[in-house]
Amino acid sequence: MASKRWPRINFDKSKYKSIDDIFNEVQDVKKFGRQLGLEFGNAFSKMSFSRERMYCWIYASFKDELSSPLPSGDPCEFFGTDSKTAIKKARELKKQGHDVHFRKESIVPNEDCPVSPELLESHQFIRIEDMLHEGFHLYHEKKGMCLPYNLEESLASYVGLKGAQEYLLKINGELTTYERNQLRNWIKFSNYIGRFYGILESFYKENKDISKRDEIFKWAKREDPGLYESQKIINNAYFLRQIDYTRHFKLVHDMLEKVGLSNYLSSPSKTNKELLSKVEA
Repeated sequence: MASKRWPRINFDKSKYKSIDDIFNEVQDVKKFGRQLGLEFGNAFSKMSFSRERMYCWIYASFKDELSSPLPSGDPCEFFGTDSKTAIKKARELKKQGHDVHFRKESIVPNEDCPVSPELLESHQFIRIEDMLHEGFHLYHEKKGMCLPYNLEESLASYVGLKGAQEYLLKINGELTTYERNQLRNWIKFSNYIGRFYGILESFYKENKDISKRDEIFKWAKREDPGLYESQKIINNAYFLRQIDYTRHFKLVHDMLEKVGLSNYLSSPSKTNKELLSKVEA
């Protein structure tokens, strides 16, 4: 591979000799994921040499309740790699008086998603986790599961985290403290999001004057466990984004820890029925 074609990329030189080594690891992670039963299509097979291919989402919420003002009713709108249109939409929503959260990612669950400079620069565990997370979404689609979105996201999060642990244990023989703590940390983060989501829901039901909501956001910022991306702005739209990833994570974690990752992926029907029965109860 012609590494000289890449833009300047920062990577851990104590772990990798070259960018080619990271790209080869990406291919090995795909192989590992497929052995688990995940789907990738042609994703992560080609390289993107541009930093302009970040995928964009705009999340929006009314200021006086945790719900979306978007015509679709969905919490977010996806703009592909069209960041200019996404920024324009965010400005329009702010002018309309809504809370807005702007999200950018280097990969999506798309069978043609390329390997970007940002993916290669990310922390090894996060890169592997993200790839397996998206591999689950493609697996979910191929299997025709049609699970509720927030349950699908919790499953994808677990598969990404647990799969990354299993991959690194396989190639290194042991996990670092950071790698070993990732599932526990995500449970902590899920509890944090669920707690403040509930606080905000109660606040909006009980208060017509929402001026004091900023005190809750300041409180949430102080209480942020700092386990994942730090947010300069915490608002309703931020919580709308995160609740879909965290609402059912503890339930998924506890059930799949008993079933086993490979067992679940090889035969998910029974476990999915049990999960759905608990989610819908």
